[in-house]
Amino acid sequence: TEFALRMMGDIQQYFIDHQVRNYYSVSISGYHIAEAGANPITQLAFTLANGFTYVEYYLSRGMNIDDFAPNLSFFFSNGLDPEYTV
Repeated sequence: TEFALRMMGDIQQYFIDHQVRNYYSVSISGYHIAEAGANPITQLAFTLANGFTYVEYYLSRGMNIDDFAPNLSFFFSNGLDPEYTV
């Protein structure tokens, strides 16, 4: 996981250095978490935690949040889970 995070940081740094816009450097996905059996609240919690990990890592590398935040995307499963559809 450390290698993958470092690689994602390198990609994001490249995007910043070369002003790559209108392209998502990472899609932070909750779909596979839902498919593994998580309810919508758990899916949201794990997906946001993953997103915060990227943000904290990018900030620790000295990146400005305004430079990389537009290049993040989130993807959630929107299944019909009866107890959460109210």
